This record gives sequence, C-alpha cells and structure tokens, in this order.
Amino acid sequence: MRLVVGLYVAEPLREWVRDIVQDNAAWADIAAILKSAKAKYDVETKIEHLMNLKLNEDESIISNTNRFDACAKKVKTEVSNCELKQWYLSGIPVKYREKIKQRYPETYKKMKEWALKIEKFEKNDEFELKKASVVGENRPIKLISMLIDCLISLPS
Repeated sequence: MRLVVGLYVAEPLREWVRDIVQDNAAWADIAAILKSAKAKYDVETKIEHLMNLKLNEDESIISNTNRFDACAKKVKTEVSNCELKQWYLSGIPVKYREKIKQRYPETYKKMKEWALKIEKFEKNDEFELKKASVVGENRPIKLISMLIDCLISLPS
C-alpha cells in the first residue's frame, strides 16, 4: 500500500529540483513561477526539507497522515523518483507543463495515469487500493479521507 499525504522528499529529487530552478534560459519562466509568492509550493522550503531529511535505514521516504487527527494512522512508504517528480509537477501551472512534457516525457505520462486512478476512485468504481498511488498534498481532502477510511477498515 502506498498512500502519500504529507510528503518529505529524499536526496534523489534534489538534483531534479535544482535543474528546474537554476538560472537556465530555457527554464527561466518556469523558475520565475516556482520562485514567486503565488506558486503553490514553496520550493526553497522543500529543498530545506530535502537537506534536513533523516530516514530510517530501510526507508527512502516517510509519509504520514497526521493532518487527519480523527482517523490518522501513520503510513511509512517508499516512493519512486518518478512519483516525487510528479508531486512537484502538480504545483506547476498547466501552461508550463508542455515544456515539462517535452523534457520529462516519462513523468508526464505518469501524471495522466494517476489522474485516471483518482478519477476512477472518485466515481466509486472498483478501485484496487494495493495498486493505488495517490501523490500530493493538493489532492481534495474528501479523496484522502476516503482513502484513510479504507486503510483503517482493511484487515490487519
């Protein structure tokens, strides 16, 4: 089971983030958006989390559901680099995604797959939780609450 709500990112993502925010002419407009006060994510804070992250020996990522105190249950998980990149992409305005699509085609493809999984779950279709991968703090609270409820109701 992989449920990612509060996401703290590890070393492998650092270079990718720096690649985007570098003073690189091809990425200047995206870097400006990411650095602006109106950006959904504060990139500097995320990089600070990267640098200060302390992990257990067998983990690359620690995520938890502490924001949902009524039914919170800690979930420790490993998440692929591609998933981490997608989480960052979810905070970038749509008009900038075409450049990202060209530069990171595999990550863009995964974005579409996750969108379909979430849409399917929200329509109450059959949804296999063990294969689900829901990434990002910006997902609707309703969806995340439903996933937490499902997690708690699963047999131990």
